[in-house]
Amino acid sequence: MSRSIIHKLTFSSVLFLLPAIVFAQQIGLTQQYWSAEVIRSHGQPVIPLFDGWFQNEDGSNTLCFGYFNLNTEQALDIPLGEANYLSDTRYPTQLPSHFDPLPPRYRHIFCAFSVTVPEDFGTEQKIVWHLASAGQQLSVPGHLKPAFVLDEPRSDGRGDLAPLIKLNPDGEGVRGRKGIHKQEVMT
Repeated sequence: MSRSIIHKLTFSSVLFLLPAIVFAQQIGLTQQYWSAEVIRSHGQPVIPLFDGWFQNEDGSNTLCFGYFNLNTEQALDIPLGEANYLSDTRYPTQLPSHFDPLPPRYRHIFCAFSVTVPEDFGTEQKIVWHLASAGQQLSVPGHLKPAFVLDEPRSDGRGDLAPLIKLNPDGEGVRGRKGIHKQEVMT
């Protein structure tokens, strides 16, 4: 066989096989686990997310967790317990248990709750949020990996502090993603 015939056969084989290889690696729409098609009015899970962490002035660190609601009309109540918990209960926090339906633009709720860990909490340690809904058990680890650091409450790029928020003019204020929690008894 001549070289030109061998080159033509090789080239033809590659042209024939390349699309077959690419097509074989694609996941069919019915087999895709997360796609735009799973966002529906109801019956879909809430996905727990780790948004990042920031260092506090006292040397401790705060891990921020959020969630992504795949339902556009159905609110989900997931009580604290077997379906909604943290893997490590040493650090007090207030986990969300009610997940409102949200429009697509705002479906990701950033830093819905935070967990403050001590200064000696290592980069290999994790706190995992477990959330079960719509027949699916999902979880996300929170950690102190450098790639997930958030510039809070001070950002050199912003050149200023985050706003100070208070519940009343003479009360304690907070900056950044930690939020304010206060329990009052109504009489």
